[in-house]
Amino acid sequence: MTDTLKRLGQARPAQTTAGTLLYTAPSATTTAVKNALITNNDPILGAFVTLGIGSDLTDMSKRILSSYYVAPGDSVYLPLDVVLATGETLYARQSCMIDPGQMTIAAAVAATNAGSGSSIVSASWTEANNDLFLLTVVLVDASATAQVSSFTDTHTGVSWTLLQSYVNIASTIRIYQYTAQSTGTTNTTTTVTFDSVCDTSALAIDKITALTSLVDDSTGTNGSTAFRALGTTEAPTGTTPLFIANEMGASVFHHHATGTISETQTPQTGWTEVDDFGTTNAATISSAQLLAPASWTRPTVVTGSKLRVAAFAEILNTKRSLTVTLDGVEVA
Repeated sequence: MTDTLKRLGQARPAQTTAGTLLYTAPSATTTAVKNALITNNDPILGAFVTLGIGSDLTDMSKRILSSYYVAPGDSVYLPLDVVLATGETLYARQSCMIDPGQMTIAAAVAATNAGSGSSIVSASWTEANNDLFLLTVVLVDASATAQVSSFTDTHTGVSWTLLQSYVNIASTIRIYQYTAQSTGTTNTTTTVTFDSVCDTSALAIDKITALTSLVDDSTGTNGSTAFRALGTTEAPTGTTPLFIANEMGASVFHHHATGTISETQTPQTGWTEVDDFGTTNAATISSAQLLAPASWTRPTVVTGSKLRVAAFAEILNTKRSLTVTLDGVEVA
């Protein structure tokens, strides 16, 4: 029998939803994770760490730590005494707070819409090197069949990667969000093609600038580690959905859409409107952003008479200022 205290692992966790694997209990071994040492190497910005058993850090029942704050330049020693069976894992992720003056969110190009057709095309827009982009597409289709199938976009380095998607219960409204990061200064359009003809569609492209000056982590595939999907909702009239930033060290961004005509929206207290696009076709799209943790208010997604779908995302400071060190005992 081996029961010697040892170093189990050390890592700087990523900020993606899945986080980073810290430790896996070896075959035929039970492990007691005794403690964690968490160090924040950033001298200015605080950071949050989440630690859980297994790779699904969204499962609250398996969390050991949730959004635990570590002050800038500080270290925290935490006793854990968590027992892992053979093959069980510990994952962690981190989120470094954002200085409000160092990130700007704006429309990359005016939102647009299209009537019945199998594609939608944006107006021309100019990328800037290393900017991050969030593309939101809405399809309204009574026949419940049309879906996004491909993109035509020759902006340098831009390759749209799915962040999240949602279809309403009636399968008549679909909302998609994609991320990208530019590597040039090209001016051109973005075309989104569907697998069949839809009744109407809308498109919004938003850009996040100055964030790359804060990067320790690579921004991942097409900027993916700079975004975290918070989820989607289908909201009937008057609903105020509860969506909360995972670590509250980010800016929270939401798009909502409806299958109705020319219905504009007013952002709620604390939210800043980015797009608000009403259309003569039956598809509207609007968006707003909220800087957390300075303030947090639940947005009212609907104020009119039509059902909405909405998608919420965090935009993250991609610094990895936290280092997590685990010590424990392996018993074979």
